[in-house]
Formats: sequence, structure tokens, C-alpha cells
Amino acid sequence: MIPKALGLVLAAAALLPDGEITPAEIRAHVAFLASEDLAGRGAGHAGAERAADYIAKRFESYGFRPLRECWQIPFPVRCLARGGEAKLLLAGERIEDGTRVQVPNFSAAGVVRVPVATAGAGAVTGKIVAAPAEADEREQAAQLFDRGAGAVVLLRDRETLEPTPPPPEIQFVGEVEIEEILAVSTEEERRQLLDTIRLPGPVVAVSTRVRDAVLECASSGREMSVEVARVGRDESTSVLGILRGADPELRGEYVVIGGHYDHIGTDESGTIFPGADDNASGTSALLEIAEAFGALELRPRRSIVVAAWGAEEQGIAGSKAFCKAPPIDLGKVAAKINLDMIGRNDPDAIQVLASSDELHRIAVAAANRHGFARTEGDPLYLGASDSAPFVHRKVPSVFFTSGEHEDFNTPRDTADRLDADKVARVARAAFDVALEVANADTRPAFSAPSGGSPK
Repeated sequence: MIPKALGLVLAAAALLPDGEITPAEIRAHVAFLASEDLAGRGAGHAGAERAADYIAKRFESYGFRPLRECWQIPFPVRCLARGGEAKLLLAGERIEDGTRVQVPNFSAAGVVRVPVATAGAGAVTGKIVAAPAEADEREQAAQLFDRGAGAVVLLRDRETLEPTPPPPEIQFVGEVEIEEILAVSTEEERRQLLDTIRLPGPVVAVSTRVRDAVLECASSGREMSVEVARVGRDESTSVLGILRGADPELRGEYVVIGGHYDHIGTDESGTIFPGADDNASGTSALLEIAEAFGALELRPRRSIVVAAWGAEEQGIAGSKAFCKAPPIDLGKVAAKINLDMIGRNDPDAIQVLASSDELHRIAVAAANRHGFARTEGDPLYLGASDSAPFVHRKVPSVFFTSGEHEDFNTPRDTADRLDADKVARVARAAFDVALEVANADTRPAFSAPSGGSPK
């Protein structure tokens, strides 16, 4: 065990190194993350994957090591692609005209080439199953998959198909819990949310101009091919690194510092939502904090975990996946520090929200030292970002945020509108909090936010 006197030396010596956490470096990180090349960093899309690679390389260069065997820990995100493209190959004809064949929002991607059967046939396991479309197409397709269908073709009674409307913005991810759906207020909203949950195989709808050819394949038992391609993958990753603590007895405890790197990508017209404040700001702060910890001459007593969460915009999916199957003991987490939207609004104000009275006191003092005179905010906002799964599990947490603004979730959330000096000051305050907790003899106690813990 490190003697207490040496522990005090460690705590005193481990100050923010000179030249670390600068507005210039914040600007450089945000310029890349919010660039057009990353196309809004939509979860499961190429831009988010490039952002994750960028973050992992920097964590490694700062002296951190992967929390597990690799930097990026994957998790499912099943509701992220808007629509898709369908192709049919039957009777020697390739059909990909959107007025004759299209993809419902609830279809999975995939290619299936097998014999065709009608829904009224006996055994349909492994086959493409064709059926006249009913009013509730999603439920109809789900029942056919329950019977073993490999793909489903819904025969709509229309000569020309209208474009499929996009799914609603609110989408559930991964394993959807029924109570989440039941909590939605109206039947219409529940229906919309169910329509975004991917079924296990490809589903296409066809017009009457295709129906006869499909039914002829079914009657003759011939094969046909159903192909559904969607932009994006049903998977995202969180980038997780660790810097092991110096104290042999405390290095098995952790300070987790995190912020989500994803944003909402593009809309149906291709318009990019850059997400400079939401949340390239928090990601850039996380990178600068990691670099500062890596530059310390003496490591802190507890271990530091840095977490760039994926798919926060898809229902806080990355941090939920982490807490559902934690790679570290959540009972040994001394503090979770969350950084989300920290670069806009009043330059002298930052909301400091905590699920620990002691942690709140430490964080407010740190914010004050770095020029923030106002730190008030609604504690229930802890439930609006990646702090929520930790608070729900009674992990002492603190959330730094500037709050929403007029450019929130719009194409105007660009790098040039970000206050890089403010982001750097928030990052310094968060570094101070992490360092103090990592070197303290005891851990902060959890206390539920006013109004109760977020779910």
C-alpha cells in the first residue's frame, strides 16, 4: 500500500500539466468531428466510424490502453437507417423501381434467394413468403417470421406505390423493453415506435404490377431473390480506454469520464447536421482531459476510464449497453463525469448537475475556479444524457452542460459557432474534479437528484 504521506505527494504533484487543454486543440478536434466529411456522425454510418477511429488513436497516443481487448466495444443499434432500397429478381427480371417495390421502415437488411411460398401454404420455414398486405403490415410480417419465413413479400393492392414516409425521430435501440413502449403516451406514438423496430429478415412491399409474377413463382415453387440494402449498420461502438492508477489498493476503483461522439447524421435530403456542440464539444473536452492525464508525471491513485459513447442520439444506447454488461465493477466507480453540449450560451455559466452532494460541491468549486460564476441547473437533466444509466445504478455522477440553444439539432450547429475557450475551461474543471476524486482517501456518496433518480 502507498503510504499516506506518499499519497499526499501524489495528489499534490498531479496538477494540470502546462500547455494542456487549450482552446486551439479544442478547435482542431471539433473541426474534424463536425466536418462535412463525417456527415453528422450518425450511429452506424461511416462518419461515426471515422470519428471512433480518430478517438481511439488519440487515446492510445496519450498513454491509455483499451479497457478490453480492443478499443471499440460494439453493441446493437437496430433502428438507425431511414428507409432503404429493394431489389427483386424473379422470372429473369430485375425489379428495383420504387413505384413497384419498396422497403417498409421495419425491414432488416439482407439478401435471400430461396423458393417462394404463399402465406396459406403449409411449411414456410426458410422460404420467401408472399401474402396480401393487411392493415397492420408490421404485425403481419412479424407473424410470418414467427412461422420461420426467411423473407416476406407483402402484396399491396395498388398499381403504383407511394414513397415510404421516414420513421419518427424518436427511435429505440438494441433490446427494446416493453415498458419503454408502454410509457409512450398515445396509441399512435406507440405504433410509430413499434414500426421502427427491425424485424429479423428482409421485408418488401410490391404493387399489383409485380404481384402476378410473385404468385407464379410461388405456384411453381421457383426461386426468387429479395434484396434489401439500407444505409448504415445495425451496430455502433463505444471507445473505451483506461489509465491504471498508482495505488495498489485503489487502482481497482475508477473515475469514469465520458461524452458521446455521435450525432444525428443527415436527413432524407442529404442535409448534414454537424453536431459541433452536440457533442463534438464534449468529445473534444474528453480528448483533452485524456491527454492531460497521460501527461502527468505521477499517475492518480485510482484508475481513470475514458469513454466516448456511441449512439447517444439513438436512446443513450452506448452507455446503456455499458451499464447492462459492465466491463468494470460499477460498484467500484467513485464518480462518473459526463460532458455533453458545453460550448454555447453564456460564457460564464455552466450547469453542474450531480447525484452526489459531495461531488456537486467539488464540481461547483472547480467550475468557479475556472471562471464560471453561475452553475445552476435542473438535476433531472441528469436523465437526458449518458449520465442516466449510471445514476439509475446509484453511481455518484456529475454532468456538465451549457444546455440547449437555438441551433440545437439543426444544420446550424457548426464549429464556427462554438466557444472553444468555454469548452477548454469546462474541460479543465472536469479534469480537476476527476483528479481530486481519483486521489481522495474516500469516495463520494451517492444521493438521489431532487425529484428522484432518472430511469
